[in-house]
Amino acid sequence: MVISDIEDNRSVLGVFPVFGNGPKVVGLAWFRDISSLAYVISDPEYHRNELWVQNIRGGKPLKVTDLSADQQLASSGFAISPNGSSFAVVAGGWKSDVVLLKGLR
Repeated sequence: MVISDIEDNRSVLGVFPVFGNGPKVVGLAWFRDISSLAYVISDPEYHRNELWVQNIRGGKPLKVTDLSADQQLASSGFAISPNGSSFAVVAGGWKSDVVLLKGLR
């Protein structure tokens, strides 16, 4: 994970490893004070979904919690509360991969 400053000539603020090739980051959210970035990783091969927090000043990431591994996580469904004390994540199962499109011309 690379964090850059867009206003300051796109300088790199930090580079943080995110567990190799298997897991994927499926959600990101800044803390309101911009000191840390929270992210959700999903690794279907090992049946794990986890919430992590990375301080942008450096150091090791902090694993906050394990999320339900038997549910799929929505990539756009992650948020941190304004005071940074709680989070929300959209998770669930899909029963079908069929989509019906009607009225196209």
